[in-house]
Amino acid sequence: MFLASIALYINVLPRAFLEQLGLEQKLAPRQQLLSSTIAASFWACVGLLVIWHMVIAPGVATYEKRSKADKVFLANAFVSLFNAVTAPVLAVLGMRSVRWGDLENNMNAAPDDHALRAVGLSCGYMLYDTLYCLYYREMRSPLMIAHHVLPVLFWPYCMLNNRMLPLVLFFVLTEVTNIGQHTRILLEKFDLKHSQLYTVVGTSWVVLFFLVRIAPSPYLFFELVNGNFTLYSSLEYAVMFVTTPLPFVLNSYWFYLLVAGLSRVLERQKQVAAQQKADAAAAELQKAESERQKAESRKHR
Repeated sequence: MFLASIALYINVLPRAFLEQLGLEQKLAPRQQLLSSTIAASFWACVGLLVIWHMVIAPGVATYEKRSKADKVFLANAFVSLFNAVTAPVLAVLGMRSVRWGDLENNMNAAPDDHALRAVGLSCGYMLYDTLYCLYYREMRSPLMIAHHVLPVLFWPYCMLNNRMLPLVLFFVLTEVTNIGQHTRILLEKFDLKHSQLYTVVGTSWVVLFFLVRIAPSPYLFFELVNGNFTLYSSLEYAVMFVTTPLPFVLNSYWFYLLVAGLSRVLERQKQVAAQQKADAAAAELQKAESERQKAESRKHR
């Protein structure tokens, strides 16, 4: 069944091409919805990448002055906003069918169509972004690739086998915080790092990160620890036991880095403001001294 869930990604390829290779699949309704959403999300990301390079980037006056690495990050940030805006909305809609607090059944709950679409959108994007990260050396972070590969491998399986629905939807929902992350990257790469907007976006990102990723985590972890896993196979339980705590650990680590980074930015701005105030005061004193000397000079005439 695991291989069957991985095989859903074959449908990212054009149907005519699959027919020629004899790889066209006859899928059950749930599989078909998940597979078609993965494919639609993947090609939407490819389309947005083309739009960025062909339409948006050429229209930005300072784009050509950016370094090659900056251009790679800018394109990635623009496309990544697609998943950050769309998938979390569907995850929230899918969460409405989850019976929160039903510890006996939650970890075996079946996803509704909203949940399938949320996971499909996220997996399609992560497949695209994994390939993007592998292609561009500037993006090759082992942590980010692992962060994408694990959901690509296991989330479709969870959806098709009624496994870990509350946790998977929560992880999809947390992608909404990437709106702040990628907007910040766009501002930084276009030399707006010292603007007021950059500070507002960065601060909002930290606040949203806490509200979405950190604050709900104790309850989600409670659901995980107290859930009923009697229907899970030994292998399913082992994979769940090893992989599921990782996002909670990473979120805590990333939040620490965010707070530390924000503190440095605010402290630097405070120092700049203090220096500007001191410079203004010195200028005023110099002006006053100059006027005093002029007045003294007029007296002696």
